[in-house]
Amino acid sequence: MEDDKTRITFKAPIKPIRERVYSKLPEEIARIRGKYFRTNFSHYLQYGSIDTLNETRILLQTPMNFNEQATDELLEFFEIYFLSCVKQTEENLDIPYFQVRQDPNVVQRFIEFYNKILDEKNMDDNNSFQTLTHYSLQVFQLCRLLWGPIETPTNIQLINQTYFEEQQRRHLLSNWLHQCILSQPQQEQWIMQNCEFLSRGLLNDCVKFAHDEGDLRLAALVHAASGSNTVRDILRHCAHEDIVDIYSKDFRRTIAILSGEFIVKGHNLVDQNRTTYWQMALALHLWFANSASDSVSTIVRDFESAYQEHYWLEPIAHHGNTKALDLRWKLLKLYTDDTYPIDNVFDVSSYTQNPFDYRLSWMLYMTLQSLGSCPLLIENDASVHVSFARQLEQLGFWQLSIFVLLHINEPTNRERIVNEFLHRHVTSDIDLTQDEQTLVDKYNIPINMILSAKAQRAEYDKQWTNAVRLWIDAKQWRKAHDTYCYYVFHDTLMKGDHEFAKEVLDLLDHQRANIAHWNRRGGFARQYIDLLIIFDKIRHGQTTFSNRIHTNILTQVHRLCDQLADVIADKYFKRISLIDISRRLLSILNYAIICSNIPNLINDSDENFARKLNLFHQSILSSVPCSLPIDLLLEQIELKYRSHRH
Repeated sequence: MEDDKTRITFKAPIKPIRERVYSKLPEEIARIRGKYFRTNFSHYLQYGSIDTLNETRILLQTPMNFNEQATDELLEFFEIYFLSCVKQTEENLDIPYFQVRQDPNVVQRFIEFYNKILDEKNMDDNNSFQTLTHYSLQVFQLCRLLWGPIETPTNIQLINQTYFEEQQRRHLLSNWLHQCILSQPQQEQWIMQNCEFLSRGLLNDCVKFAHDEGDLRLAALVHAASGSNTVRDILRHCAHEDIVDIYSKDFRRTIAILSGEFIVKGHNLVDQNRTTYWQMALALHLWFANSASDSVSTIVRDFESAYQEHYWLEPIAHHGNTKALDLRWKLLKLYTDDTYPIDNVFDVSSYTQNPFDYRLSWMLYMTLQSLGSCPLLIENDASVHVSFARQLEQLGFWQLSIFVLLHINEPTNRERIVNEFLHRHVTSDIDLTQDEQTLVDKYNIPINMILSAKAQRAEYDKQWTNAVRLWIDAKQWRKAHDTYCYYVFHDTLMKGDHEFAKEVLDLLDHQRANIAHWNRRGGFARQYIDLLIIFDKIRHGQTTFSNRIHTNILTQVHRLCDQLADVIADKYFKRISLIDISRRLLSILNYAIICSNIPNLINDSDENFARKLNLFHQSILSSVPCSLPIDLLLEQIELKYRSHRH
């Protein structure tokens, strides 16, 4: 099986490397001289090397292998997304531009899609939390509650609309954190489970559980704190008194949660072992530490200050071996901090350990735009689309990769990058394949753009004849002319396919105004091909060698000789083609001189023309050395030409 040229992987040969002081290199490494370096992406990227001569880096990427189910989910997502985007009309641009609709229903469709997938899998909470599907669902739900529209009751007149919406978002965030916390594994010890109930906000469950376990004191405490701010104030006061030290660690933790005073004497009573994940810590601030009127921004800032002072764990991404912040936390920062760079939320290390899995980044980008976010800068916008397109390309969905690239905002970049991807995947055949026709029918890519890419691919595959036909079909007359004259013309002379040459050159002659240097390139080749066609017709008896034909041949030879010096000086045609042309013209001129110097050949009798024909054949077939230099041939032609004219 032939290797796929479009793959971007590098299979390094096995090469033993000695152990160095600072690291232990793997056995597989690029066979390139230079200094070894360690990549900082993840264990999916192994070691590479730097060539000190050209400073070229080779990254050894593990090919991405999705299971069949994940592949089907990706295709189904695109079917849903295709209904959520719209083709924009841009003047003076042929390449289409797709953009997601600014509609909050878009993110709702994404949420319903992932809910459907999780329902079909019948996964429990513990397993589903660790999947990218469940994580993506939480991301989309968070985007909806932060930037989605808030429904306003019609039967109530609101005095402060902004405050109402902020409180509604706080309520939605509370529910979202509750669902995130429920997906985490619970502790087994009963007193720890009470603390889990408290931290999750399940106060009624905590009272019932404490009562069932016989701890009536704790049950009464929780019951009183759940409905009374006075009791919470007393607990907040007790948390800072020395009397709290007489209680057990778990009971002190309960008092700290209920009072909202987590930090006492420089210690976090709730998370003394630093094991509480950031969603639970943020929920504790929202439920117990902050007041009921605080906004989402205030709650996020308070939690951020606490973890920066090392009282809570940092909101690190859920996968291991990374220091990147969790994508969900970055979205909260993006909502609460106007100066937070939006580019940060598209870092793949924020949600996966595979540095080449850009699915969620691209989906998130589309989601934010559907909720009213402005596009990224030109470079960053193209980077998000190209990264995901390359992933789709490696998975074999190159048509979808083209569709993704059609979302690039900047038209010049969009056209250039789409052409690069098309060149790697279109065929060099003249007819469109089914996949190529789909690009035209479904994604509205201009057929001339497809044909131009096919012509480029044909040139890459050295299928020059197909390239000429494709350039003509794409109405790229100059490129068709250049490709034919430089690559196909000599083959025409060698194979004798003069009819194809005449067809192409006659067609290009109608577009001569759009072709530079037509007279000394394509026009010269067309005149010479017409001369060869006359020779073929005479040879096969299709044309009688009359005086008119004789005069026509000499006229065309004179015209070609007049242009030959300029054609040779242009250095456009291949040298071997010019030698062949010069040999033939020299032979014809020899024949013309013989005819002009023999008096009895001037008459137009049949006998004389038969003798002319015999001399003509002898002169055409006369041996002129192939190794004769072109400058010497040109000199002889000029000499013969002047002798004949005088």
